[in-house]
Amino acid sequence: MAVDFPEPTRAEARALIAGLAMFWGGWGPAVLSIPGGGVGLVLVPVAMAGGTWFYIGGVFHVVARAQGESVSAWYFGQALRPWASLRDRRNRGWWRLVMPSYFRRASRVLGWNERFVLGGLLLLLAIDIGVAVRLFTQVPSS
Repeated sequence: MAVDFPEPTRAEARALIAGLAMFWGGWGPAVLSIPGGGVGLVLVPVAMAGGTWFYIGGVFHVVARAQGESVSAWYFGQALRPWASLRDRRNRGWWRLVMPSYFRRASRVLGWNERFVLGGLLLLLAIDIGVAVRLFTQVPSS
């Protein structure tokens, strides 16, 4: 039986949208500028903090609340039985929280324009994919 996830609270909605924007917005420029040092070294921790905020403050918090547990109890329950959670389909349902429909719900909770939020996140993802393509197609110098 699939869990019907509740509407995110304002704090969860902020963590979902702002955390993912921080991660995607910091990753691409960080990777491109790390060889030169400076800005890349500052953006890597910013991107990692955004990713952590996205998952722990947003995704995991919504799932734990939907199942009536604390975040730590839900997370460590998953970590202690990883193979069992892969076999049990109900424990994979939290991936639905990273779909665009849940970001629409989160933007509605915050009173933000849904198209602007989804468009901005899509733009950041496209930039990161472009950075990845550039890095993987770049021929290393000898």
